[in-house]
Amino acid sequence: VLPDCWDAVLVFESVATQWRRAGMTGVPCGLDYSVLPFALQMRGIPRKQWPQVFDDVRVIEDGALAYFDKKLKK
Repeated sequence: VLPDCWDAVLVFESVATQWRRAGMTGVPCGLDYSVLPFALQMRGIPRKQWPQVFDDVRVIEDGALAYFDKKLKK
C-alpha cells in the first residue's frame, strides 16, 4: 500500500462491517457513510485531510463492490 493511501486503508478497515445491503438479497451496495466521521476521528486523521481520505475510501469501496459483484456472478 502506498504511504499516501495508508490512512484510507485504515479507515476502510475500521468501517469494513458497515456495509449497506440491497433489499432482500443482502448484496452489499455501499458503505454506510454516516460512520466515516467517527472512524476518521478514531484514527486521528486531521480534519483538513478528511475530504481526500473520504475520496480514497470511496475508491477502495468501488474495488470491493466490483469484487463482490464478480464473486456473485460466478
